[in-house]
Amino acid sequence: MGLNSHIESYSYKQDLVQHSNNKFKLGEFKHLTDKIADLETTLKINKTLIETLLSSPDNSRIVQSELIRKYHDENELNQVRLKSLYQQNCELSSKLLLEEQVNVEFKMKEHIM
Repeated sequence: MGLNSHIESYSYKQDLVQHSNNKFKLGEFKHLTDKIADLETTLKINKTLIETLLSSPDNSRIVQSELIRKYHDENELNQVRLKSLYQQNCELSSKLLLEEQVNVEFKMKEHIM
């Protein structure tokens, strides 16, 4: 087996590893995107619930107060989670782009040799 065959075999294996990494990262990206969508939906639902509770004359003030506090706390927690997921999403996107650039540069160097 010649040097070119070894280089081609290594390059093929490198491509397979890169492809697997990209599929994994795209899966993670989709998972984070789905989590973000779920949190945004939860925030909208909670906002609607709070507005409904505030507008309902049948609920006692104590119940309204406790429910509002509970939903407010939950919304704050969801906002923190959402911010964290956006940050993770951005980091994964940046890593994926960087790895694609490195892979392209590596392939260009292989073709020059």
